[in-house]
Amino acid sequence: MGGEITTVQQDEKAMMGLLKEMYGKNLSDLEFKTLIYMARKYDLDPVQHEIWALKYGNNAATIMTGRDGFLAIAHKSGQFDGMETLAIMRDGSEVATCLDAKELAGAICRVWRKDMAHPIVVAVPLHEYNTGKSNWAKMPETMIKKVAESQSLRRAFNISGMYSPEEMDQAEYLPQKTETPKQEAPKEKPVEDPMLEELPEKKRLEILSSTDSLFNQLAHEAETSVETVKLELLQEFFGVESRKQLRYSQCRELYSKLKQRLIEVQNATV
Repeated sequence: MGGEITTVQQDEKAMMGLLKEMYGKNLSDLEFKTLIYMARKYDLDPVQHEIWALKYGNNAATIMTGRDGFLAIAHKSGQFDGMETLAIMRDGSEVATCLDAKELAGAICRVWRKDMAHPIVVAVPLHEYNTGKSNWAKMPETMIKKVAESQSLRRAFNISGMYSPEEMDQAEYLPQKTETPKQEAPKEKPVEDPMLEELPEKKRLEILSSTDSLFNQLAHEAETSVETVKLELLQEFFGVESRKQLRYSQCRELYSKLKQRLIEVQNATV
């Protein structure tokens, strides 16, 4: 028995050493521990790149997974009961496949849970995510569908703290699977986030400004101060205390989350 415990401890130590080699060079101790915590929480394998950390410069690292990672979490819950993803056309119609890319306006995803009577529905507009570069230029329908699926699965199964590369315009930075665990991770430092380069700070501030009225309405509904609502919801949604800590994609998500929360609160008081 003692020998088995020692072997398990040695394997665990070796695994942590491998992960430290793969990710720890660019991460702080706290960020590395967060990656390990999230991997264990959602039962995703960082060695197989089911979950990873993306860090740019001095910005805080973001925990990432692909659409398939969110889907794996859904299946493991035992409550996943199907998913449907359709393209939204400019005329408002929903189709399985868009035959004319010029008419593509977005995507909608419906996720069913066994314990819920109605599906979780998320629709995302193409113009908010399409950069016209890389995979977005080659296959915009596939990319925007992945965004819709990631967001609907995350909402349906209460997944927080992780994002897909398509949501953050970082598909080109998906980690490459290695043939053997001993292969060294790329030594090149990630380039600066192209989304942050292309979108000036003014645009980010405009999005944050648009959330002010939603915070005010939620504070009114809760009969409390705006600052209290801001702190509570920012911590609930993203684990931060200030909107200044949010990335551009998170700012957009904040607006959507606040609108949804306001609808829920108002419906509850009817």
